Amino acid sequence: MNVKKGIIAFSAFFIAVMQPAFSAPKSFEILAESSVNANGKLMTINTKMSVDDKKSRMENQIITTEKLPAGMDKSVLIMDNTKKIMYTLMPQQKMAMKLDMDTMKKMQGASGGNNSSMNLSNDFMSNPDQLKEQVKKMGGKMVGAESILGYMCDIWAFQQDMPTDNKGGKEKANVKVWLASKLSVPLKMEVLSQKKVNLMTMKVKSFKPDVKFAASMFEVPSDYKVTDMQKMMEQMKNTKSFK
Repeated sequence: MNVKKGIIAFSAFFIAVMQPAFSAPKSFEILAESSVNANGKLMTINTKMSVDDKKSRMENQIITTEKLPAGMDKSVLIMDNTKKIMYTLMPQQKMAMKLDMDTMKKMQGASGGNNSSMNLSNDFMSNPDQLKEQVKKMGGKMVGAESILGYMCDIWAFQQDMPTDNKGGKEKANVKVWLASKLSVPLKMEVLSQKKVNLMTMKVKSFKPDVKFAASMFEVPSDYKVTDMQKMMEQMKNTKSFK
């Protein structure tokens, strides 16, 4: 998994495990620190996630020794969980990409369907209020408990396929999620390879409930050019059909 794919995988995974948070307090702010192993090269990702009822905004700042494309060290994702629509904002270019869940599934299928983060995302988004039940369906078991930020968390463990190369190779990875039952929010997670190599880790550093946000936090700025990925895919399909 290269650096770019590592960033995409992290964002999808973070959104996936945070979906149950929509059944938590109606508004809150999370600050988290994560690490992603991309071909043995570690990235640190600082995340700020703001949730207001069924809308959320995730801001990522990436710290790595690798040279990233211009503007890729920072990203902003806005999601409307009611409409099942997500926007990826590119502030430097004043552009945004619009994605719905159907388009996301199509993109997943086109890439071979081996992205475990997307698989998790599809599972959790289908029923975001029942994280425990989804984990159980994936063979998950409760293996312990731990207090994080003053909230008691149940620790759930399960296995999930992770890609090993760009040719469809995959292996089972061991996943642990620390779920704060009172909040319905995961406060920590780990993804380890069979060789006990850390592929992905995340820990929430602070959790603030009942935060008041401006409505503009969850809207695409009016001066941004928005590209609808579903329409783009349909246009590409129609173009090919004429050839």
